[in-house]
Amino acid sequence: MRLRNALAAAALLISAAADAQNPASSLSTEQLGDTCDRACLREIMDKYLTALVAHDSDRLDLATHVRFTENGVVLPIGTALWRTASGLGEFGQYFVDAKGHSVAFLGTVKERDTKSILSVRLKLQDRVIEEIEQLVVRSPQSAAAWDQRVQPGARTYSTQGWGDTLKPSERVSRERMVAIANSYFSSIQGGSATPVPFAADCYRIENGEVTSGAPKTGADAPVQTGRAVFINSVADRSCAEQLNAKGAFIFNNDLRDRRFLVVDEETGTVFTHVFFDHAGKFTERTLPDGTKRPISSRVLLPGTLAIHEVFWIRNGVIQHIAANILSVPYGMSSGWEN
Repeated sequence: MRLRNALAAAALLISAAADAQNPASSLSTEQLGDTCDRACLREIMDKYLTALVAHDSDRLDLATHVRFTENGVVLPIGTALWRTASGLGEFGQYFVDAKGHSVAFLGTVKERDTKSILSVRLKLQDRVIEEIEQLVVRSPQSAAAWDQRVQPGARTYSTQGWGDTLKPSERVSRERMVAIANSYFSSIQGGSATPVPFAADCYRIENGEVTSGAPKTGADAPVQTGRAVFINSVADRSCAEQLNAKGAFIFNNDLRDRRFLVVDEETGTVFTHVFFDHAGKFTERTLPDGTKRPISSRVLLPGTLAIHEVFWIRNGVIQHIAANILSVPYGMSSGWEN
């Protein structure tokens, strides 16, 4: 592991002190610290993924205090997926936040003789990685569904254009982007129906499957197997129809640890973390048309979902959503509370 040399840091401080005594000299930007722009952050994420597959964390510039979690558990760097990753899949999206010194990735990864979904975010100081947080959903079927979206015509919704740069006129401020993403979570919590700005053709993909805005037929049409039936029963409804209806998601009693980790104004994306807590308080829910349905056994009992969720925002409205979702013990922490 290539860590910054303490002696070099001390030498820099001595040099700075000497320069303070000499008005004719000053520290350059390079001496003060390495900056990392969009291209740099993307390159560092690529290096991270390459090192992960090679099982070699020594390839990275890691801070001495680097913190690494996988699926909410604080672990030594080099463990967990670092031991089993064998390659990258076809699907991969990058999210870059130069102002926040952060970069994130959502894609698929080969893990020995199977595939998983990987979402990971890195936080840097200059060019040194200080924080690594990743979710690994070990579901070959879900990973395959994501990979199919890279292939033209294989799915109704492909990933083509997801990384496009927005026109300046299509962008909104960082603060507004965060507020829009947060309004989505507030609407889901307890079925409160907080107004959320959605595009008319907004859709959502969770673990490779369309759960909002789904077509009636084809590979992305709702199915009654795999994910919970309660989602599939309304998967063909638009994002607005699903969320802007009070009571539809009443079983989500608490959406906690909402963190807005990477805000990419150029592509209009917000990469977030959230926990969905299901306390098991309700046995039925109300569909947008007023029909009452039994709550799926998947949320009938106490449980929690750990989620990395990404929002694409253009002209101040949510265009589409992608989520990496992992079932975890009820009330679990993320390892990033402090």
